[in-house]
Amino acid sequence: MAIERKVSVVVYGSGTFILVSPENTRMTVDLSEFKHSSWITAGGTVVGYLLILAVLTVALFVIPWLVFAAL
Repeated sequence: MAIERKVSVVVYGSGTFILVSPENTRMTVDLSEFKHSSWITAGGTVVGYLLILAVLTVALFVIPWLVFAAL
């Protein structure tokens, strides 16, 4: 007895293709994958750069503007 499956083939421009079956169409993501320390490090890096950017923006633009506005 043969089992019949419906399979779609998706072909990309580079010639690679994937087989997509109805069982695989739902995206199941295990969120525990994102609890790795590398994600925490990446998030800390982004926050740190944003803080440095904010401090430099205030120091280079807001403070001089306030000084010249007070003159």
